[in-house]
Amino acid sequence: MVDMTKKRMPRLHVGQGHRRGSLTVFPVWVEGPRTSGVEWSPNGLTVNELDTGASVSELGVATRSSSPHAVLEGDLLTGGLQDRMVAASLLLAPEGRGTVEARCVEQGRWAGSAAHAVDGRRTSPSVRAASARRSPGDAASQDRVWRRIRQFDERLGGSDTGTLAVHLERVDRMRRSPIPRLTGQRGVIVGIGGQIVGAEIFGSPTGLAARWQSIVDAAELDALLAPPVATTGARARAFAAQLEHTVLLDGEGAGIARALRGASAGVSLAGIRLTGGGFDRAVEPSIVHVAAWNLTHPLLQEV
Repeated sequence: MVDMTKKRMPRLHVGQGHRRGSLTVFPVWVEGPRTSGVEWSPNGLTVNELDTGASVSELGVATRSSSPHAVLEGDLLTGGLQDRMVAASLLLAPEGRGTVEARCVEQGRWAGSAAHAVDGRRTSPSVRAASARRSPGDAASQDRVWRRIRQFDERLGGSDTGTLAVHLERVDRMRRSPIPRLTGQRGVIVGIGGQIVGAEIFGSPTGLAARWQSIVDAAELDALLAPPVATTGARARAFAAQLEHTVLLDGEGAGIARALRGASAGVSLAGIRLTGGGFDRAVEPSIVHVAAWNLTHPLLQEV
């Protein structure tokens, strides 16, 4: 991985937060270039256990789309031999196939069929951050994910197989009036219990729209474990400023995209960018998707 010291996140503009109990959601607008021609919908994706033999940490993915298809870190994949989540984003070539890194989110099952359902649901910020804390494929990362899910089971009551999906279904049954998504919005900063938990930035408003409700629902799940305290706009703006100053590292291939990584003062960032476009020359890479975590948040602490 090469340190491109001048490569940073684009300028971010944070709007007024929308609070619901422990959760406060802030809209984010992005000054950087938009990505176009990407298929964001999970429709048209197929996900299966590997033909060469099932593996907890990997799944096969394919797309029928005639456009590059985004497979995003945090996407929930139900079925197969056990429910999984995507652990690292990638961009599939049109009508392409690939292998995606995964984490198990259903510790008590290893039986079933090969196929997984992909419906656009997202796993909660605390579970995603637990996966992201270590290098891809690290067994400790999987253990940390399971421990996060057991926290939900202990506090909220779980299922026989310990699947995260049952907790997301609980949030779905509780769903109240939707939190609005605003014109031109390409990102969101999430506050839970008075502190920023993280952010997601997309290459286009269409990308955010494809995952919007599932981002809110997943954050609502974490909010069930936090005190009903509002997160201030000042904290959201400070977090956005920290993201803007985080140096981006150009990483390995991620399908037909490239991985991005970054870290600064308790913040961890990962995502993918379009290839080409002169990353060596451009100050702002063409981002497809970035997720950033405030690892100092109480919900994201080691368990």
